[in-house]
Amino acid sequence: GPDAVILAAPTPTRYSLARMCLERGVAVLAERPLAATSEGLAAFRHLTERNSGTYCSASYQMAAAPHVGRLRDRLSRGDLGKLKSARAVALGSQMPVPTPGLWELDKSKSGGGCLMHFGAHALALLQAAVPDAAVPPAKVTGMLSSSFLPDIEDTVEASLEFPQGLRVELLCTWSLTDRHESFVEVHLELEGGRVRLGPSQWELRTASGSVEQDSDAPDLGGAPGAPELGMSGQRVLHRALARAALTTPGDGAVPRPSEALRLAMVTEETLHRIYRGCTFNSDSKAPDRVAHRAAEASP
Repeated sequence: GPDAVILAAPTPTRYSLARMCLERGVAVLAERPLAATSEGLAAFRHLTERNSGTYCSASYQMAAAPHVGRLRDRLSRGDLGKLKSARAVALGSQMPVPTPGLWELDKSKSGGGCLMHFGAHALALLQAAVPDAAVPPAKVTGMLSSSFLPDIEDTVEASLEFPQGLRVELLCTWSLTDRHESFVEVHLELEGGRVRLGPSQWELRTASGSVEQDSDAPDLGGAPGAPELGMSGQRVLHRALARAALTTPGDGAVPRPSEALRLAMVTEETLHRIYRGCTFNSDSKAPDRVAHRAAEASP
């Protein structure tokens, strides 16, 4: 049988397929989201806890990129001063109009719209990089809006309050009509300056005007003989899966619980809290309003 499996099957099938693999000792990397409902996420969590000796992770590749971890280390040490506020932004035009038959627009299969399948990337970046946001929020308020469907949001305007006091603004839409490339960033306002964190790098601009940048590492973690390739988050996750698959049972090496999986669980619990905490309305002007707010707020 296989040593490892990447689960890219439809969301409603991921639990049963993951169970089939984990109970047979097969390492798993599951596509996101792990589950379409809060109850499904709880079941997935219990499944991984029961099979903690077998590696399992989730494919939030932006959050797994090395530069994100290095920023988290800087923030944990307090190198950049106190974090005063944060904003997570995801803008795109993947769904400017509804397309019949798409699974993303069937809530029973997808679990939600632009928040679940696009805004999740910005949330995952935030929660992987910012220690005070690495838990589900204590309070969520805001608005989910739709231009065309009664139960699938195309725009999110939410405020998240975390237990340590951090407040985060989340702005997301996938229904812009004049934008061709997706845009995912996290903006941090710190005592030491402003940080823009994206999928491949982060940039710090201090009050004095100096600029510091950090991007993906040029190698695969310094492994002997590793090719000189950028270490994207996807490579990080695939490399961890391969290492787990190559671990020989009984040789004393026990797979450690995946930090990527823990953060994925946190992000998905956050998504479900946003769905519960926000009101839903019909608003065709919401996508352009969110884009305008994000442009005004950009550092």
